[in-house]
Amino acid sequence: MATLGEVQALVQKVCAPLALAINILLIYLILRHSPKSLGFYKYLMIYIALFEMIYAIVDIISAPDLYCFDSMFLVITFYENSSLPRWIYKVINVVFCTFFAVSMAIFALHFIYRYLAVSGSSYVKSYSFGKSFVWFFSPILYGIFYATAIEFTLSENEKTNMVLRKTYLSNRTLKVENLIYIGQNYWFTDEKGNVAINLMSWFGIAVPIFTVILSSSTMLIFGTLSYRAVASFAKNTSNSKQYHSMQLQLLNALVLQALIPVFLMQLPSFIAFTSPIFHKGNEMAGAVLGIAVALYPVLDPLPTLIIIKNFRNALFKPCTRKKIYAVQQETPIATTSQSVKIVKSI
Repeated sequence: MATLGEVQALVQKVCAPLALAINILLIYLILRHSPKSLGFYKYLMIYIALFEMIYAIVDIISAPDLYCFDSMFLVITFYENSSLPRWIYKVINVVFCTFFAVSMAIFALHFIYRYLAVSGSSYVKSYSFGKSFVWFFSPILYGIFYATAIEFTLSENEKTNMVLRKTYLSNRTLKVENLIYIGQNYWFTDEKGNVAINLMSWFGIAVPIFTVILSSSTMLIFGTLSYRAVASFAKNTSNSKQYHSMQLQLLNALVLQALIPVFLMQLPSFIAFTSPIFHKGNEMAGAVLGIAVALYPVLDPLPTLIIIKNFRNALFKPCTRKKIYAVQQETPIATTSQSVKIVKSI
């Protein structure tokens, strides 16, 4: 029977190419079939799709094992029989963790943008470098801060190594020198069995927990405001039906896109981050988060592909035309009026 780690590794290998294919398709549809009413938002959509593609690539390169046990949660990568220096693997591991924080920032900014768009804010009606900086570079700047914080507070240490030797490595042929990890271990137990608090881990994990809470709160607040704005927008007869329909489609897609990170990223990560505080960390929590992170860039583009009418038509209309053509070929055309009806249906 496959272990949790093996299931996680299999999901990572399967999801990475799927994420690349789906997001490439989305970018193509955005470039070729976007309605004019999308405006600047289409560039933000392309930015998110590119980010998710890179996230999937980093996930499969780092191949992390998210290990949750007792009072610790670690993101572990393996360094064994490699010609590359160890520090490169360490950088890759930090980058993987940082992408999690950047994704949280993108979720929040995405909802803020949609609210400003549906409320008719002038901030999103015109282009400028300053505005582009906010939407495109602020998540990256936050990621740099996040990477610095976790590297200095949640890096490898000898006390955590001792726990790993007794637990994680007890049924593996690896040595602790083959592991590169980053993460928290809230409590230390000395040789006499006394439990002591690890203040550095508490300081360090405050940043990821704050990131998840802030992202979730922003999504909830601006998602609610957006729905209210759309409801008010619908009553305004001066707005075209086409424009209103597009805003509603985008908002519905965004709501579904919100459910995906909530259940695949935010909720599992919050459990994995906080359960070790109470010595309730378990391998299932880590594996579920690892699988969820791999699934995220695959599932996140799907609501946009399906809900946005222009993209949906571009995907499925060729199939519909083929089906109508097949019916036409099979239908005996007895009269001119019947022929006209078939032609009109096409």
